[in-house]
Amino acid sequence: YLSSKCSFDKKDKLLARKWLLLTSVHAYFSGSVHSTLDKIIRKLRKKNEAGMSDLWDITRKSLPRVSADLFDTKRKSGAVMSLYVSYLRNSNAKDWKQGSRLTGDVVGYNAGLQIHHFFPESLLRKKGLSSDEINTFANYTIIRKDTNLEISNEEPFKYIPRLNIHVKDLKSQCIPEDRDLWKVKNYQEYLKERRKLLTNRINEYLNKYD
Repeated sequence: YLSSKCSFDKKDKLLARKWLLLTSVHAYFSGSVHSTLDKIIRKLRKKNEAGMSDLWDITRKSLPRVSADLFDTKRKSGAVMSLYVSYLRNSNAKDWKQGSRLTGDVVGYNAGLQIHHFFPESLLRKKGLSSDEINTFANYTIIRKDTNLEISNEEPFKYIPRLNIHVKDLKSQCIPEDRDLWKVKNYQEYLKERRKLLTNRINEYLNKYD
């Protein structure tokens, strides 16, 4: 509706991205979509030369900052993953070993992107952890398939130095820098810390659009 009424400058486009991401993670349109859209458009029509900032003002109370609870999910697809991928692209995140950007447009044998368990799934199963504890968003990262194949089932504190993975590349995916948290015995503490980092970094990313 807005794009048909006015042109978007760079700031408008960035705010539109923020709005789309937050309406998705907060399930803003989970009720009656047509009714919700109708209410928004009627309010926009009352504005003279309504723009993206007006849409944000109308809906912002229902689109708060993301919280750590958002990343306490086992889903590998959907709104939370889309938000994370958007953050990675904006942060110019790179594959841990190959150094290629995580944009998904690199072509080549085993160059496709995969969701990688930072603490390998088979390793955690041997330690007796449940599926819900293993398959949680705070244990997910995105890397190339060929890098993923080289990790096997080692603890992070072993495979990170072996593959010469740089701290800055771990940091770009909100991995805690405390090496003690890369050990299985501290897995639960790792999850708590990474959820905090994901929350802080992604809120910083979204707040740049205000």
